[in-house]
Amino acid sequence: MKHLLFAAAALLVGCSEPKTDATQAPGPAAAPGPASAAKSQWLQIAHEANGGGVWVNPALIKADAATGLTDVVLKVNHGQLQALDAAGAGDSLYRIERVTFRFNCANKTYAIARREAINDKDMVLDVTEPKLDAASYREVAPRGVASVAVNQACPPKPE
Repeated sequence: MKHLLFAAAALLVGCSEPKTDATQAPGPAAAPGPASAAKSQWLQIAHEANGGGVWVNPALIKADAATGLTDVVLKVNHGQLQALDAAGAGDSLYRIERVTFRFNCANKTYAIARREAINDKDMVLDVTEPKLDAASYREVAPRGVASVAVNQACPPKPE
């Protein structure tokens, strides 16, 4: 079931377009849960041809100066229904994921720290929080969700 979520993320990494603009230390403080997230404003930062898109909530960006890691919470709309399990049972269908990307801005790498599958009734169907280590981090590719989210987590420094 959780493998499907990671497979969906792998597909998402290469399919969105911007609309606008070593040792693992403990990550930044945990982002607020769904109740807090609903109160803040989500800004669309990417869209997909199938009607889906990616939104960021600037209020949920948390940087930890001590570790150099920054968490960015994204809301990902897949456009089409996704199934948590191979059977595709109606009670396991979701379209929205809330994904926490953890960026190491100095290395331009990221890992997915948390993923929640959310159904059409805003109920969390599944939560995945992988144990992160140095091998969990991947380089930010030039296209995809991470390439858009890194601009939120690690804004370019003015020259």
